[in-house]
Amino acid sequence: MLLKPEVLSVLNRQIAHEASNEQIYRVFENFFAGYNLHGFEKLFASQAKGEYQHRQMLIDYVHDKNGSVDFIPTKAFSLKDGGELPSRIMEIMQKFLYVEEETTKMLYEVLETAEKSNDYGTCAWLKRPDGLILEQIEEEGLAQDMISRAELACKCQTPNIGILSWDIELLERFN
Repeated sequence: MLLKPEVLSVLNRQIAHEASNEQIYRVFENFFAGYNLHGFEKLFASQAKGEYQHRQMLIDYVHDKNGSVDFIPTKAFSLKDGGELPSRIMEIMQKFLYVEEETTKMLYEVLETAEKSNDYGTCAWLKRPDGLILEQIEEEGLAQDMISRAELACKCQTPNIGILSWDIELLERFN
């Protein structure tokens, strides 16, 4: 069954969004590499890889349905210069959560569009146990956890020690 134009349109927007997310997470990875905070670096390398995989899943799905992918350019993203490391980490974790919440909203829009179009195949594909909807719930949970950890680390009497301890934990988790 071919994709209806309205479903194809939101899938193409989602593909572009996943590419943008990958770029944002590569910027974060690079930022932490510059501070030799390899746990944070690995966290965002893992996130970037996941965004690439999500984008590829979407592309494969569109192709399987004989659809055509419109490769929409992503907007450039960079971090502002300046500020103390603890506040920069909090800024990055807040952006991480924002990106994941935005992704959730967009995936729900894809699902709603598919439902309204009676595209039950796309609905089922999105809701699979290894599908994007359930994966997104995990991603938002991780981002929420990182916000909580950032708040704790940044409120320590010695935030840099809290950050270093957190970095070691992340390195063990994502290495």
